[in-house]
Amino acid sequence: MINKNILSRADRYQSEFQNAKPFKYLCIDNFFEPAKAEALLAEFPSFKARNAMNEFGEVGGKAVVTTLKEISPFYASVYDYILSETFLCEMSDLTGIPDLLPDPRMYGGGTHENVHGQQMDPHVDFNFDQDHGYHRRINLILYLNKDWQENWGGAIELHSNPRDPRSNQISAFNCIFNRAVIFETNEYSWHGFRAVDLPDELRDQSRKSLSIYLYTRERPQEEIAPSHGTFYVPRPLSFEATPVAPLSNEQIAEVSGAIHHRDRWIEHYQNLELQLSSQVADGARYIKQLLSAIKPPLSGNAKAVGESSGLYHDEWIASQASFHISPVREQSRMTICGYIPPRDAAISTQVSVKVDGQNGRTQSVRDGSFEIEVDIPVTATPIRVDIESSVSGDQTGGNDGDDGDDGDKRDLAFVLSEVRIEPVRATRYGARSRLRAPISSLLRRVTAQS
Repeated sequence: MINKNILSRADRYQSEFQNAKPFKYLCIDNFFEPAKAEALLAEFPSFKARNAMNEFGEVGGKAVVTTLKEISPFYASVYDYILSETFLCEMSDLTGIPDLLPDPRMYGGGTHENVHGQQMDPHVDFNFDQDHGYHRRINLILYLNKDWQENWGGAIELHSNPRDPRSNQISAFNCIFNRAVIFETNEYSWHGFRAVDLPDELRDQSRKSLSIYLYTRERPQEEIAPSHGTFYVPRPLSFEATPVAPLSNEQIAEVSGAIHHRDRWIEHYQNLELQLSSQVADGARYIKQLLSAIKPPLSGNAKAVGESSGLYHDEWIASQASFHISPVREQSRMTICGYIPPRDAAISTQVSVKVDGQNGRTQSVRDGSFEIEVDIPVTATPIRVDIESSVSGDQTGGNDGDDGDDGDKRDLAFVLSEVRIEPVRATRYGARSRLRAPISSLLRRVTAQS
């Protein structure tokens, strides 16, 4: 669909793209084959309110249709083409960016229609495809506006730095029919357009375009930034106020409009922060609930109940951990069985175990397996077990997982391999003792005594 004359000069365009300032871009006229561009305009979808919801939840002046397949059979063929290897290779040839990937969802892309009065503040686009983690690399905007006059506004503007109006340099390109503007998406590819200002008798017309966004799995390390949404910078006033000259009515109206515009964005970002903070808090609560549901590896006549803390899914525990157990019948002894992986030096670790805040025992342990025995109340009610250890993740040296040189960043004390609960029993001498040996060992002992 791209004009063959364009593709035949791909090397020249690639050089222009790679050397463009303030960021990489191209402006190419007659980009699609003429008949294809005509069909895009002829079958362009009509403006519908449901496609024009803005950031404030209102019907605005920009309608977006991402579902190209539903517009018409021709638009469906265009959709298939922009997902094809042919198109991706052609775009790589024009820009020099290899291994480009399409977005089957067309998120944020598709047909864009802007009616009279609509504008777009200078902005940097979102930088990641959230579904796959791909880097957004290329914007291709194909304009579909016949006989569009420059004084009607809507020309795309590429900014060097809109946050510094005094030094900001702007390259503007009128949005005429079958003109493509292609630019790399990065943290300084600022772009936007001034308000569409159509003559009274042409207010039924609009600014139309097809937007296509392309991605890559990787990008240069120095260009990578944390994932973010679209950043907007409100336009500066068109005039510079002085203490001498009074403001005209038009200037007063512009100031009032600019203040209202900024206030709305401030409110929007405040609401967005509240939403994100709520999501973070909900996530933290959910993670806490998941962690509190992890139970210790119990053996014997007891069951884990209630919440726990400091226990991990892979049987590691933190330097401070606690859990609750409920003996099925009267018990008298609990054995904490643990394991510390080998370390570079023979480090003695202090492990303290307490039951219901008392009956504590502190034991010095070294690498390998160890056991700590603690008396527990002869009771059938739930009891709380607290374990404190002097070791930390950096000292264990044995749980690097798949994190390479960074290792496991959790607070890790040791592997809790078993919590063994031993019951009270009466001997033939009438004394109370602990049932510690396995059944097979008990049978051998009984046989020997008889």
